[in-house]
Amino acid sequence: MTRTRPLAAALALAAAVGVASALAVPRAPAWRPGIRLLERLPEALALPDPPPRRTLVSLRVLPAVAEGEMYGIPFTPEPGRPVVLHARVNGEGDARARIELFELTAAEARTFGTAARALPAGANVGDSLGVCLERDEHATGWAECKLLVKLAPDRALAVAVVSHPASGVKDLEVSDADMGNTRLAHSPRLSPLVRRWSGRSTNGIAWRTSLVAPPGGRYEFAVELPGDKSELVLGLGLDAASAPTRFVVRQDGRVLLDEVVREQDQWKDRRLALAGAPGSHTRIALESSSVEGGDVRGLWSDPRVLAASNAPSILLLSIDALRWDHMSAYGYARDTTPFLSELAAHGVRFERATAQAGHTWASVTSFLSGRYPANAGVRARGDPLPDDVPLLPDLLARYGYDTFGGNDLALFPPSHMASFDEAEATIFRSQAGVDEDIVKQVATLAPRMAERPVFAWLHLENTHYGYAPREPLRFDPGYHGRYLDTFRGDDHEDWDNGARVTPRELEHIYALYDSEIRDADAVVRRCLERLEKAGALERTIVVVTADHGEQLGEHGIALDHTTPWEQTLHVPLLFVYGGRLAAGHAVHERVQLVDLAPTLLSLAGLPPEPGFDGRDLSPALRGEPIPDAPAYADIQGLIFSMYAGDEHLIVNPHHVTLELKLRTKSLIKVQDRELYDLARDPREDHDLSATDPKHTEALVELLHAEVQRWHARKTNAAPPGLGQETLDALRQAGYLPRQKTSARAGP
Repeated sequence: MTRTRPLAAALALAAAVGVASALAVPRAPAWRPGIRLLERLPEALALPDPPPRRTLVSLRVLPAVAEGEMYGIPFTPEPGRPVVLHARVNGEGDARARIELFELTAAEARTFGTAARALPAGANVGDSLGVCLERDEHATGWAECKLLVKLAPDRALAVAVVSHPASGVKDLEVSDADMGNTRLAHSPRLSPLVRRWSGRSTNGIAWRTSLVAPPGGRYEFAVELPGDKSELVLGLGLDAASAPTRFVVRQDGRVLLDEVVREQDQWKDRRLALAGAPGSHTRIALESSSVEGGDVRGLWSDPRVLAASNAPSILLLSIDALRWDHMSAYGYARDTTPFLSELAAHGVRFERATAQAGHTWASVTSFLSGRYPANAGVRARGDPLPDDVPLLPDLLARYGYDTFGGNDLALFPPSHMASFDEAEATIFRSQAGVDEDIVKQVATLAPRMAERPVFAWLHLENTHYGYAPREPLRFDPGYHGRYLDTFRGDDHEDWDNGARVTPRELEHIYALYDSEIRDADAVVRRCLERLEKAGALERTIVVVTADHGEQLGEHGIALDHTTPWEQTLHVPLLFVYGGRLAAGHAVHERVQLVDLAPTLLSLAGLPPEPGFDGRDLSPALRGEPIPDAPAYADIQGLIFSMYAGDEHLIVNPHHVTLELKLRTKSLIKVQDRELYDLARDPREDHDLSATDPKHTEALVELLHAEVQRWHARKTNAAPPGLGQETLDALRQAGYLPRQKTSARAGP
């Protein structure tokens, strides 16, 4: 039985308080930053020797094989221990190179043997663990290849299979996955002491950044206690194959903890009260030792010194592929979001919010960094996050926030999630299980969020294809076709096989999508019920948004989002904060998801970060007017979008034809220039770029200047100006004031 009445009452109370307090969002009290001992390694008074790194394979030059053959290199990792494959791959000339990892059962391992050897093209080796990197005939130059893998418990052998080895691959190495956290820019002496590792948690597997704890290891740090009720917060863990380990914590020689840990791959969290007045100096020592002999591989997970704080917690919920115009909270005819409608009535709803990319990897990185994809350095799946680009959890952690990244993390490897203190991937077997696990994650976090500042980001997958809603006939009860209950990823092959879906089937598929929205709405409700039950709702800033939307038949595309059009880039954005915002306020000015990071920092009373592309939306949350601003997005740095007022400009300077990610591999033509009036043509059916070429050219110049500014930021060059003719055209179009302006002035 759900607790809808108490939650509704809590929201109503928040709204009543909001009437009096919406005129001024209260700022948090003066901050005393937390102390992360991981960041204090260069100043440590004592450090252990780093543990040795085990190399399983090391080949500088691969042997030649016959034309068309492959080369297979077997190796045996420790059970349960991840390894990383690293190599250099060439793409010069017509050389094509590919490296793929496979795992073998015991029977397959006996057949393959333990010696590296040539293999015939297309040989069936085993089950694939993934492709490290593939270069084709269009690639040029050398590229690095890295792949993290872990054998399944019932597998006995791994094999790296290299295609075109003689001409395309060298410096191939397989070693223990130390998973060093490059977000912490340590020296070669210090980086081996920092490891990103996983352990069992309440709801699944939790990745954390840790200090290694070898036998006889000792760290000592001199710190200044940050405030009242200072405490040392850390976790204890053992990685795979570690012997039992003794962990000892001392403050100025006094023992705070003395514990033996025997369970591998399981975190044990501890909070230790520290003696001393705020501002007093103290020494903290972390010691590890063997208790029974054997190989000790202990871990101190993210040790930090924190003080009591009444700063707000933050719950950021992003819902994958959620279209704003299919939400009843935004006026959709079907009752898809009854709870989010209720939430919007007690908070602030942004009517025109723009995502910065049409796919998850780039969009999430953009809104967590407050930077456009070009400035965040991540434009496509697989792009690593640059070490010098802080994410919102990095910034909040500096001021004592606990940070948590939750389900679904399938698109984000542990190295990308290293900005979070804890990144938990839940273990589930069905969509219902996914929903339940997300709620469990919030239930686990809620008591902590009620006591101290926590930033939690949870990514919900309900509305991403394929669809398997709880009530598939909720919005289409008369349907009896082949997609009655589900529409899976494999069903996209119907387009390939010529058995195209009928208009009636497509109608039901969209009804399944709407049913998934209703399921996501229920998950959000249950998450907030857990906050309310723990007493955390009133002190938690809740944000609900989407990483991108979805094409549902527009432009001839069904169920894909790697596109530059309105249906993909226009996303919902809702804020609720314990009655401190302008309840029921709708913001009609255009905003962007890059505005999230500066806005949340402001609500938490923290200073802005240099390098943000977004702006602080706090005035709008108080009900004050804000200026309408252009919004930008790009598709992998190849196709660019700009919103200005009700107009949407798309520029395809490289004449790219989009290949959609579905199994159909559909090719979609994007014109070199497209211009739409969203007020009159929300589906973007009528391209106006040829109707008024001078106006279109002015907008193209404006977008070009913005893109040039992105490049200038990387090179520290002066941003380019606009030509006088372009400036005149922009004034005539209403985008600039009608006054004399220098030709070097920006728009």
